[in-house]
Amino acid sequence: MTEKEKGPDMPDWGALQTMWQDSPHVDMTKMARSARFVWWRMRINFASEILACFIGFGFSGFLLFGHESAAQVALALFLMVFCGLGFYAAFWVRRGAWGDPGGDALSLVRLKIRQAQSGVLYFKANVWLGIMALLLLPLAYWVVFDGTVEVNEARLHRLIIVVIVSVLAIVGTPIALWPYYKRKQREIIDLEEIAKQLDEEAGEEN
Repeated sequence: MTEKEKGPDMPDWGALQTMWQDSPHVDMTKMARSARFVWWRMRINFASEILACFIGFGFSGFLLFGHESAAQVALALFLMVFCGLGFYAAFWVRRGAWGDPGGDALSLVRLKIRQAQSGVLYFKANVWLGIMALLLLPLAYWVVFDGTVEVNEARLHRLIIVVIVSVLAIVGTPIALWPYYKRKQREIIDLEEIAKQLDEEAGEEN
């Protein structure tokens, strides 16, 4: 792949992996590979999150304009707010973390710090959005049992399954992400120490 084919926003990852090997503090090849992986992962996750938000906007619009009850209006409005916050969070957690790594070891380390900080923000955003998602459940219950739709045994059974799966997913997500959150916190501390050492070395050379 040539530089032109990669596009103006894609770093030269091959060059990054072969640069700065004299640093005694860190394996720059490994760090460059990690930065490349996160660079791509952020874009893929971002695209999927934005798509999910647009699907949510579409569904809430369908509920709002084809509503049959106040319960559907309330659910639609809340879902719009929820998707709006999710849309904002998709940008907020990644601000400054998916750019070019620069042309020296210190710039790469600082990019990795921003990427790790993005991971911490990603965990926090998931926790708060999960708490908000719990509020969707009583609204959905209201829609089902407000008298505008027929509730038979099969539909009630499906609703119970959906509620159980939703609660497990909402509660389980922060629990599953907790080791990731702690790892990113430790990574920030380690990377900031490396950045400090590289910055001091650069000052001594100048």
